[in-house]
Amino acid sequence: MRTGPEHFARLFPTLKVENRISNGLEETWSAWEPRLERPVALKVYRLGHQDYWEELGKLRSDIWALSKFKHPAVPTVFEERESEIDGYNLYMVLEHFEGPSLEYWQARTESEIETIAEEVLLILHEMHAGQTPLVHRNITPANIVQTEEGLKLVNFGALHLLRPRTPESELIWQQFMASQWYSGDEHVRSSPRSDFYGLGLTMVFLLTGENPSDLEFKHDRIQWEEHSKIEVSAHLKFWVNRCLEADLDKRFFDTSHAIAALRKHWTDGMVKLYDRGLLKVETPPSQLIIRSKSVRPETYAMQIGFFVAGGLVGIWFWTINWLVSLSCFAIAIVSLIWTGVDLFRKDMTLVIGRGGWVLTVNGKNIGNGPLERLEGLRGRYTDRGTMLAIKEISGRELVSEVEVDELEVEGINQLIEQFKKSLR
Repeated sequence: MRTGPEHFARLFPTLKVENRISNGLEETWSAWEPRLERPVALKVYRLGHQDYWEELGKLRSDIWALSKFKHPAVPTVFEERESEIDGYNLYMVLEHFEGPSLEYWQARTESEIETIAEEVLLILHEMHAGQTPLVHRNITPANIVQTEEGLKLVNFGALHLLRPRTPESELIWQQFMASQWYSGDEHVRSSPRSDFYGLGLTMVFLLTGENPSDLEFKHDRIQWEEHSKIEVSAHLKFWVNRCLEADLDKRFFDTSHAIAALRKHWTDGMVKLYDRGLLKVETPPSQLIIRSKSVRPETYAMQIGFFVAGGLVGIWFWTINWLVSLSCFAIAIVSLIWTGVDLFRKDMTLVIGRGGWVLTVNGKNIGNGPLERLEGLRGRYTDRGTMLAIKEISGRELVSEVEVDELEVEGINQLIEQFKKSLR
């Protein structure tokens, strides 16, 4: 016997359960909540018995994290509970989003498909960077809903954290996995990078109209390009294939990295700076935060030269004059400390918000000003290299101690301009 509307009334007295939308281990019902005066979705995880499953604690933790996360593009959890009325089940009453999903293919331009990818990434950015990081684990076209307010993500893949423990649960699990759009380790990985794989497969579907599982898999990746319904730029091909890398470490580091690579005005040079960990961009509400550090180790050649020379000369004089030897060793040690301090001093953070901009190097405030007077960044050529400079509309420049690449400055300036427009 399976729990139906007559049993739901005992668990949720005010809830008016209507139609069953999906069946199986993860069951979904449409419902109406009079207290909220709105339609909702009732999610039922039919687990049968607690002893059937390993990692049940992880499932509960993921449900708890979802219930605490608040974002307009993610369904609000209004109520959650456990029950053994008819076997062991977990229940969630969720916000319902009205609109079609992306599962029904339609022709789109490359620009439209990139816009979808970026919008999903912006949602994932908030999820992954939240106080309690949240991984979707089930990004598919069917789980991306188009509404008047924008895209929404539904049907989180928390169930994939489970592992069957008994023959009964093994059969249930096999039936559940057979119904999934894609299978394998991607669902169960706790890394936010696993969501890039689902997004990459979704892009393959939008570009080809084909289920990625029906396409040839060769050389450790899906061969989708020849099936595309539109002419795809080399830029987007690279981006999709990087999402689909089998090795997590070869995918984008995070959502900021993926967004940087997706936006065409972020050049290959910018992406390489991300790859090397030399540039990071954060976009909390009403702020733009840019973190960077010096990009050329040859900046420290003089310090390293003193260290090496001092050490070698100190060794040479050790048997001749120990005072000279100790002096040389002291020079080497000071040079090493100098290099270490200099390395840390090159770290830069530029925070731009409605109230203005603030530039800090190694946590020390070295300049600030009003937003309306900020023209952008530039590379100021000096005898030490190309150093980052803040330029104001008045012509005033503040030269920092951070060495930059011209490509880096160009990309950041476009980000700053976009951010300033978004505040108008």
